[in-house]
Amino acid sequence: YLHFNDLDSFDASTFSNLPNLERLFLHNNQLKRVPQGAFRNLNSLRRLRLDSNALVCDCQLLWLAQMVKEKQHKTQVAATCHFPQDLHGKSLTTLTNSEFHCKGKPVINEGPVDVDVSFGGTAYFTCKVEGDPDPEVVWLQNNEILSSDENSRYSLLDDGNTLMIENTQGEDIGYYECMAKNPMGEAHSEKAKMIASSEGINNIQNDILHNDPRRFAEDDKDVRRISRNEVLPGPPQFTPRRVFPQRGPPQTPIRELPQRGPPQRGPPQRGPPQRGPPQRGPPQRGPPQREPPQRGPPLIPENNPLENNDVPLPPLGAPQFVAIPQDTNITEGSFVDILCEVTGNPKPVISWTKDNAVILAGPRIQVQPSGGLTFTRVERTDSARYRCAAANPQGFIAAEAVLLVLVPPLMTEEPSDFYGGPGTPATFSCVADGVPVPFVTWTKNGQRLRTAGRMIISQDGQTLRINHIKTSDEGEYTCRAENEYGITEISANLYVRNKIAPTIREPPQDITVFSGSASVKFICRAEGLPKPVIKWSKDGSELRAERTQKGW
Repeated sequence: YLHFNDLDSFDASTFSNLPNLERLFLHNNQLKRVPQGAFRNLNSLRRLRLDSNALVCDCQLLWLAQMVKEKQHKTQVAATCHFPQDLHGKSLTTLTNSEFHCKGKPVINEGPVDVDVSFGGTAYFTCKVEGDPDPEVVWLQNNEILSSDENSRYSLLDDGNTLMIENTQGEDIGYYECMAKNPMGEAHSEKAKMIASSEGINNIQNDILHNDPRRFAEDDKDVRRISRNEVLPGPPQFTPRRVFPQRGPPQTPIRELPQRGPPQRGPPQRGPPQRGPPQRGPPQRGPPQREPPQRGPPLIPENNPLENNDVPLPPLGAPQFVAIPQDTNITEGSFVDILCEVTGNPKPVISWTKDNAVILAGPRIQVQPSGGLTFTRVERTDSARYRCAAANPQGFIAAEAVLLVLVPPLMTEEPSDFYGGPGTPATFSCVADGVPVPFVTWTKNGQRLRTAGRMIISQDGQTLRINHIKTSDEGEYTCRAENEYGITEISANLYVRNKIAPTIREPPQDITVFSGSASVKFICRAEGLPKPVIKWSKDGSELRAERTQKGW
């Protein structure tokens, strides 16, 4: 609760380490600007108040308006414009994008260029962008978003536009591009290559041969040799080949048989004369000599399409969706399965993200072999935008769906009985939580109340104020919160009395302190008409204020 503190600014990271924060009250301050991304990691936030500030609703605040609209199913936000004059008093949620007077989506003025690296060194890619509002720069390698959280060797320099890769390795070889985005849109740069030096290329070859020999045929002649002068456009790609194993004696290729027919005519063939008598001998006895039977696969002529004994492989293909994830509304505690099935060759790798953050599978959330995302029991914090991405060397596809977890209303702040004298104001407060955000109404003795005269109900319905109460205002006041999935009610009474016996609303609590502590504070709050006088005693003896005993 930071309201009524005359705050005029705060950093974007001020609340970033408070993922369990449920309420953030910043109303009635002097805030003109809210830094972009200020509430990015507040996944548990249920209420955010920015009203009664000096907010300037220009293009720099468009991101907040869009965030409020995207999260309205789980976060209740109050924010009103103070400037410019034509938007004064308007709620941020009611404004259209055009009313923020933004100039347009990002423009990339200078994209990254190819770099040549030796492994172990440092590589830099720079991207210069502009836009209104200021764009956020994201880097991609081979169409995948890079994250310094997943690889500490990647980092973004202070200018926000330069990617630094330290201790470069073989896995870093590939294509890099920057993506600039703001609420008005996004833009992509041309792709730049990271090229390995000759030493780096040899290291790639050695690593692959050592770590994944299955990629290569058994015969050395089938191994792709990498020339020292060859530049790799990205991580080496090898087409897998299926080779028959050699069994038995080495196979002899089929030779072309001599043609049969009449003897050739022409001059006799000349050559060195044969010496010695013609070879003669007794005829060979026994069965005719036969070549041993062939083992292994049959021999294939050299002009056969299956040259080099390769088995035909299925054609390569980019990923294609068989089942696309769909938007889903589900009640809290239910089972849900978000489908995502993909075909392609090689088999695509499927990954899931939640609001652009990688999903960590666990007992409650699992990625199925088919590619779908399963929740055994959904919680309200599961409400988010989910993205299924599939990739193989032939291409990349992605699809998104919104999961909305529906929650019946629940009272988080209840009204209390109120005692007051005639002419004093009476206030009841009632705060309800739920998805969608519950609609709050008030009744007195069963009759619906509306803002009129001395009775004022706040715009969000959470506060009922009665000015100058009278005896006729006495009764039972009921707060009712409802949405499509439930209703809840809570009641409190108003008592109007000229004299009201004292009631202790907040009694003191036991305190344990170390000897020599600077001070000890007990709190006691009481109500009554006339206003009660509070006295303190210690072990039955009345205490009087001294220098070491200040106000109660």
